[in-house]
Amino acid sequence: MDDTVSRPAGKKLMDTMGWGTILWALGFVLGMVFFTIVPVEIIGLYVLPIIVPLTIVVAYTRFRNSRAASSWYLIIGSSWAVVAVVLDYLLLVRLFNAQNYYDLDVMIYYGLTFLIPVVIGLGFGKPKTEQMY
Repeated sequence: MDDTVSRPAGKKLMDTMGWGTILWALGFVLGMVFFTIVPVEIIGLYVLPIIVPLTIVVAYTRFRNSRAASSWYLIIGSSWAVVAVVLDYLLLVRLFNAQNYYDLDVMIYYGLTFLIPVVIGLGFGKPKTEQMY
């Protein structure tokens, strides 16, 4: 059985918006710590090597042996990326008035935020044959 169907709404919300927000918040806190130590232009180069492995661990822990349909991992990846884009814009760009925020490291971060749960879910979840109705 597809475990996205049987999964309670609270778990679905945690997998999508919950973990997306938690991972974003961890990256935000790391960015604030590095803000006091390194030049603003290279903060992302310090945050990425920490947040990417952490995101991989979270995705692997949550989605290994999952029997979800492949579309579920696309939803999760999309949700995590949307959370990151929206919160970055609201808090960093608008509230803190970050100038020239959207550099290459931020685009790489958005791409990896989408790809990591998709690749981990498809690679380590238990394959499920999706039925066409």
